[in-house]
Amino acid sequence: MRKKLKVLTLCDATGPTTLDHDLSAELKKDDRKTERNVLDALATLGHITEHLVLFDNLDLLRQKLQAFQPDIIFNLADQFNNNRAFDQNIASFLELQGLNFTGCSSTSRGATHAMRWSPRRRATVGPTAAPRATGTWSSP
Repeated sequence: MRKKLKVLTLCDATGPTTLDHDLSAELKKDDRKTERNVLDALATLGHITEHLVLFDNLDLLRQKLQAFQPDIIFNLADQFNNNRAFDQNIASFLELQGLNFTGCSSTSRGATHAMRWSPRRRATVGPTAAPRATGTWSSP
């Protein structure tokens, strides 16, 4: 039998939250379908799950990590303080803590933000072309 993991699902918010923010009403909305499906799948697999809805307070994340001590963090947060460019800082925080988490590293996220589709880039390569990273990237 496989070990049941302690999984923290990290979600983003558009306004300030608390450590015990109730996500149940929001999970019924279509824009939270991913979070709902992830939490359902983890529960079906029998893992011990908790979630944290994060807006602009990393101390909430620190407190949750200290109290729950997850084996892995399912990082679904794609913005911080309503700014999508700051999502890489959440990954940086998790990396600095030496934690296991899903998704890209902070370096990869930073590279992705650097290649955002500017009007000039869209005119050059077209709207359907996939972005390509250039240069050498090393793992942390």
